[in-house]
Amino acid sequence: MKSAAQKACHLMGKILKIERVVIFHYHKEQKNLTLIGEYDQDPNHVSALGERHSLSAHPLDRKIIGGKTVLVNDLQKISATPQKVLKKVSVHSFLGLPLKSGKEIFGTICFDRTKPKKSFSKKDIRLAHLMTEEISDTLYRFHLIKKNKRLLNFSRRYLSWLLGKDILEKLDEDKDFHQKLEEKNLAIVVGDFKDSTAFSLKVPVETVIETFSTLYDLSSKIAKKHSGRLHETRGDEVLLTFPNPSDACLATKKLNKACQLAFSKYSLSLSFGIHYGSVNVGFIGGKYYKNYQVIGSTINVAAHIQKQTPSNQIYISKDVKDLLNDKISSTPRKIKVKHQTKPTTIYSLN
Repeated sequence: MKSAAQKACHLMGKILKIERVVIFHYHKEQKNLTLIGEYDQDPNHVSALGERHSLSAHPLDRKIIGGKTVLVNDLQKISATPQKVLKKVSVHSFLGLPLKSGKEIFGTICFDRTKPKKSFSKKDIRLAHLMTEEISDTLYRFHLIKKNKRLLNFSRRYLSWLLGKDILEKLDEDKDFHQKLEEKNLAIVVGDFKDSTAFSLKVPVETVIETFSTLYDLSSKIAKKHSGRLHETRGDEVLLTFPNPSDACLATKKLNKACQLAFSKYSLSLSFGIHYGSVNVGFIGGKYYKNYQVIGSTINVAAHIQKQTPSNQIYISKDVKDLLNDKISSTPRKIKVKHQTKPTTIYSLN
């Protein structure tokens, strides 16, 4: 867009025989303008391309963005424009037009005649209008491309937060990946705060958000180092997946220690439950909503183990224990898991 704007300024400056032509791109959200094109006959002129200007400091630009054609043939008579501003722009004749497509105004083009006593004629203004309409269409296409590129970049960044870079890469590589539901054996880790409801009622909401965000960051960072991933967050609960029990246990030990250091100032603690078994992984949902999820009874077992686990402790199922190389010397316990006929045997990893 800058290249096209620069060419347009040079072209209009030479055709209209105007000493200075500038094009600004309007940022509606920030309420400011960026200089994206300029033509100046002064050989000593220092380029200001890329500079941003606040609308509040430029009364003439505010009028143009409002959709008006601003014509000033004797700036000294315009009482609405402060003298400081007039000296700053150092022009004797000024013509400002909005760049627009339909009703959307996306920039301004300004013509400055720096030579004294040289005003814009009706013919100059008519020609400037015609040329501005011509270049508006071209510049608007560049404006849309830039706008769509920003939207695409944000969408990818958001999807990266939501799904993880690994899933985003798989979606890029395989166009049918979102339709696949894969069955595999994974180690499931469920972690949850103990009595976080009471904590959330005592502290500002900003502190609660900061606490949960810290948990998510720690979980994601540590899981990634051990071939795992933070799969889901549900308020104060995290669900992590690992390819094997060994990585799951090692990562959870580190996460448990990191959480104790991070949340001890709030007298907050977590507990973790780990189980290993078959799950289904993929995009699950209907026509209007889908999310990358992991489902299966293995998660249910891990969640029940976590609920039976004391603060700052990690409990694992017998399935996990049997696949570990390390010897677990803790006394086994049996817990009842909903929808399962036999009790589940669990061990303390601590």
